[in-house]
Amino acid sequence: MGKKKISGFDEEQINKVIEDVTKLGIGLAIISKDALEKTIKSVSKKKGVSEKDAKKAVESLVVASKRKEIELKNKLKRAISAAKEKSPVVTKREADALKAEIAKLKAEKKKKKK
Repeated sequence: MGKKKISGFDEEQINKVIEDVTKLGIGLAIISKDALEKTIKSVSKKKGVSEKDAKKAVESLVVASKRKEIELKNKLKRAISAAKEKSPVVTKREADALKAEIAKLKAEKKKKKK
């Protein structure tokens, strides 16, 4: 099956962009987690918070970050779907269906002329 085109980009390219954005988000979350852990350890020493409580706080933030990542990915997919629907670009599947219909109509017209 052919690739669908969306405003000059095919689905494979768009999916790659989504994947790259997701990986970037995960990378930033990991970096943020490390920074948060250092900050929380520092604050826990200064404010007397236990390491256990600090770790729970970091884990809670990581879970929230993953939820936000999933939400972002879903919003992106919905936005792309909406753009596909509104796009004046015809997909290969649609063009192939139209070509097949035209060929069928031409064949029927040819039969009627005989």
